[in-house]
Amino acid sequence: MKKKFLLLIATCLFLICIGCATVSKEENRKNQEKVYSIQPGDTFAKIAQMHNLSIEELVEMNPNKDPRRLYIGEPIKVSK
Repeated sequence: MKKKFLLLIATCLFLICIGCATVSKEENRKNQEKVYSIQPGDTFAKIAQMHNLSIEELVEMNPNKDPRRLYIGEPIKVSK
């Protein structure tokens, strides 16, 4: 009887820990910034459209980027 009780307690603690880890991973995914790598032919308008953003939102997320000077391979933030 004592072994079953200890096994039950251990199982409950394990499940609680797994649940906490899952929530943390989901929260981290939501908080992570998404980055897009500039491709040939890209413009701010095209990138904004691909990521369901307005051009203004994209500019606000990337204040140090000049929309008229995009370089292939350059990273750009695309998450809100």
